[in-house]
Amino acid sequence: MPKPRELCDHCTALAADRYVTLVLEAERQCVEVSMGCNIYRTVGVVKESQMAKEFEEFQKAGEQFQKVGKDSFDVAVRSLGEVNKGLQAIAAEVTDYSKNALEDNMRAYEQLLRAKSLEQAIEIQSQFTKKAYDTYMAEMSKLGEMYVGLARNVYKPVESILSKKTV
Repeated sequence: MPKPRELCDHCTALAADRYVTLVLEAERQCVEVSMGCNIYRTVGVVKESQMAKEFEEFQKAGEQFQKVGKDSFDVAVRSLGEVNKGLQAIAAEVTDYSKNALEDNMRAYEQLLRAKSLEQAIEIQSQFTKKAYDTYMAEMSKLGEMYVGLARNVYKPVESILSKKTV
């Protein structure tokens, strides 16, 4: 290992000043860091407990959000089930009406073919028209009631969840 060379007085003084400056700077940084660490530790404990509380609140809010989402999904499924049942009943009713109307039309046509006079044909046509109109109006009234019932049944699950939220 080579020997360090000797410095002149001027270089020694500069090195000493530089050394003192470096030592003082290091001490200053060390104090700042340690004070910062102490402050961080003190504030960190407070912040950690506050963060834990906030995290728990956030978790609770997330759980409530999930519950609302699950409840809403369940309500939507029940409502769609009611829509399905109601529309199936309405479709069955319309099918029955169409079938009966077609049978009535065929019967009236057969009667018209067997009519012996013009007056008898007019009478058959008048009776058929009156019956067709009365049947149509009764069927439309029945379908209207079915649609109202469908709307009520679809709204019941929604109403139940809304009443839970306001209570």
